[in-house]
Amino acid sequence: MVPGSCWPSCDARLSLAAASRLKAFGDQSWIQRHGPLRQSEKPYVQKHLVALQAGRLAHLKRWACALTSTLFTWLRRASEATEGPQGRQGRRRRYPAIPGEERLDLSPAEKRKWRKEQRWLQKKERRRSQRAAERQRAARRKKAALQEKLADKSEEERKAYWEEQQRLKVAREQSVRQAFAHGNPKVVINCSFGDLMPARDNKSLASQVKLAYAFLKRSMAHVQLHVTSLEDTNPALPYFKAVGMDGWQVHVHKESVWDLYRTEDLVVLSPDADEDLDQVEEDKIYVIGGLVDRRPQKKRSRTQAEAQGGSIQLRKLPLKRFAPKGSYPILNIDVVVKILAQRKLRRGPDAWPDILSNCIPHRHLSRNDKAPDTLTKCCVICV
Repeated sequence: MVPGSCWPSCDARLSLAAASRLKAFGDQSWIQRHGPLRQSEKPYVQKHLVALQAGRLAHLKRWACALTSTLFTWLRRASEATEGPQGRQGRRRRYPAIPGEERLDLSPAEKRKWRKEQRWLQKKERRRSQRAAERQRAARRKKAALQEKLADKSEEERKAYWEEQQRLKVAREQSVRQAFAHGNPKVVINCSFGDLMPARDNKSLASQVKLAYAFLKRSMAHVQLHVTSLEDTNPALPYFKAVGMDGWQVHVHKESVWDLYRTEDLVVLSPDADEDLDQVEEDKIYVIGGLVDRRPQKKRSRTQAEAQGGSIQLRKLPLKRFAPKGSYPILNIDVVVKILAQRKLRRGPDAWPDILSNCIPHRHLSRNDKAPDTLTKCCVICV
């Protein structure tokens, strides 16, 4: 006890028993009954009063949330009781009825799955019908942007601009032919996973390889691109033909990558590998697994590579060490090809952070690292 006072000593005041004597919700009657406080005792009491007041506010907030939830539950049940079963069914339906749905002899779960597939097909058909109009709008936007760019230029500057564009076009075509004949290193897209993917993922695989080829054509990186395991029975082959693969300067093989090259020359890229990729060597062959899945199947490419035996090297991109914070470890095929091409051109020890920051799309980063005005779309992922 403090001499000359009924107030507990300092050590006693810190105990839970002494603190509990301050009644709930900041009741000061106990303090008032024991007279005025000393100057050294006021901060202690004030601190606990603030804590008790905060606890009261939190308690009131939880009580209000519980009351609101209960009220909404009562209102919903009253509404369902008023509408009846037919009203509940009509209120929950988010989409109009699909013709022929009432004649199906399916369970409720099977009907929901069937409706989802039919809605996806209807959406696909609408997009296909709008594709031509969208291409025309894109062409008009491109033409308007070019006209705005050349509006302030003189006749000589416009002529020089078109001559430069023609020179770049010829240089790119020549670079593609040289890469097809003598390009290094070789980058192989292993398309042997077609049977493990649905049709939409095989279509996405073809689109990603098309984007990779377009990047190599623009960048003039002299990387030789190969696509393997595209035999006639591969379910992805029709989608490759649909995106114009017959006109590409790309090596297409029906055989698998394991039959075409020696295992000691292969470097298999997999997010499940133990070692990071350091340099891109021109005498190596880099294998990218053509497995597209919205739910990644772990260790598919690694298991297939290890089953071949030999001295196959397994590597992963050094995302954990050099990529921006929040980067997703599984990237699209075109992004991986872009990173390999940039690493070939930039061999410095400090080039990895800049390469990964420039190549990884913003949709693969956390919200804190995205630009505020960046609008991105969803994408499929490639193992």
